[in-house]
Amino acid sequence: PKQPTRGPSQSHRRAATMTRNYRFAVVAKDLENVFFTDVGRGCVDRAAHLTLASGGDTNVTCLFVGSPTGDKRYRQGNQTAIVEDLLLSSDGSGLDGMAIAVIDQDEGRRLIEMALDAGVPTITYNVDAPDSGRLAYVGTDSASYGAELANALLQEKPSGGKYAIVDRDSTVIKEVAQGARARLAEEGSWREATDAGSPLDCGGKGDVAQDLVYEAIERVPDLGAVISAGSYPVREQFVDGWKAMVRDGRFAKVTFVVSTERQEAVDLLKEGYIDSLVGQQPFMQGAESVDRLYELRRAQQGLSAASFANGTLFKA
Repeated sequence: PKQPTRGPSQSHRRAATMTRNYRFAVVAKDLENVFFTDVGRGCVDRAAHLTLASGGDTNVTCLFVGSPTGDKRYRQGNQTAIVEDLLLSSDGSGLDGMAIAVIDQDEGRRLIEMALDAGVPTITYNVDAPDSGRLAYVGTDSASYGAELANALLQEKPSGGKYAIVDRDSTVIKEVAQGARARLAEEGSWREATDAGSPLDCGGKGDVAQDLVYEAIERVPDLGAVISAGSYPVREQFVDGWKAMVRDGRFAKVTFVVSTERQEAVDLLKEGYIDSLVGQQPFMQGAESVDRLYELRRAQQGLSAASFANGTLFKA
């Protein structure tokens, strides 16, 4: 006799209905900065790994968003509009977590509190807002990072001397610069050349940074090192100017240490135009942000969450 057609087994029906969907937003400062491009790659990659590792039980999506422009006149306003749109549409019910790179402390705190009030687990990455109620911070400890810049200089030129440091009016960059300064003061063989104008506040402009370094060597001809707490003077559009500066005979005995992970700086290092580079891990900041949000959301649901993260960037 003809056998009746059978539908999916009960176990298959149950498996299909148990698939859990998670949607996490990772909010950048802006999408023009290559640092955040790598953050985006990291969060998307980690979401895909979590989905595959679940064996079909879980689907994780990373929504990577940010201001389309790095222009400071519009960046915060754009970020605010993006976050408010994410939270106000469906009262944030379609969002399982958010990681935000804070631009302005006051506005960042307001956005984070708004997200938490909507029941959306929220963390910070890259730049923290410790007084905001955020649930975790994924990023670099700025002071320790600055100390690594100093350690790089100590390794390159342990004999010591006078140094100038390039920075800008930014909380994070100032903390990096202070971390380098403190480590060198502790070691004792290097002295900041304040008579050369250090710290050299470039305002985030690479050409200004280079001009300030030229002025520093004019004021202090025996300058022994330049530490740049940011990538400004070696960014792509300023590479030719940087090479010309390093080739200038006045800088023959100057050691250059730069904070960046940008490819053009890596190329300058290989070509001998930079003595040492210290970089962050933007890809891992994106990946571990998703990891942390996944853990927080699963904990809210009373579920366990196997994590890929090594925890080195987590700072509660």
